Amino acid sequence: MTIDAKIRALLAKTVVAGATPGEQDAAVAKARELVQKHGLKAAEYKWPNKPARAAPRAPKAATPGKVAKKPAKPTKRATRGDEVVELLQRKGGATVAEMVQRFGIQPHSIRAIISVESRKRGLKVELVGKAHYRLVG
Repeated sequence: MTIDAKIRALLAKTVVAGATPGEQDAAVAKARELVQKHGLKAAEYKWPNKPARAAPRAPKAATPGKVAKKPAKPTKRATRGDEVVELLQRKGGATVAEMVQRFGIQPHSIRAIISVESRKRGLKVELVGKAHYRLVG
């Protein structure tokens, strides 16, 4: 394919031919780049018009007598890590068996959550018994 044919093919990519406005813009930009790079005359080519863009939508008008409510911010969902830290904050802490029962996951996963959350949050965790943890301080 010659450079001339490539430029003409790029310029054929228009909204009328089924391309999106973004695709048309990209094709025209590439065609301009090739014309400039190869020292060709832009006037020799039929350049498409800029695609019409959809006008931005106007906000809905408020119903008279009603006050517009501010959209509520989504609340942060509690993660397992949050719940594990909450259990460890209790006065007596929590056992691995207790957390396994509550979350239904393996003991090694509980220990991993404790390790990760203590590191992320800068918490000091103390091993009280064989599988009994609590937060210090």
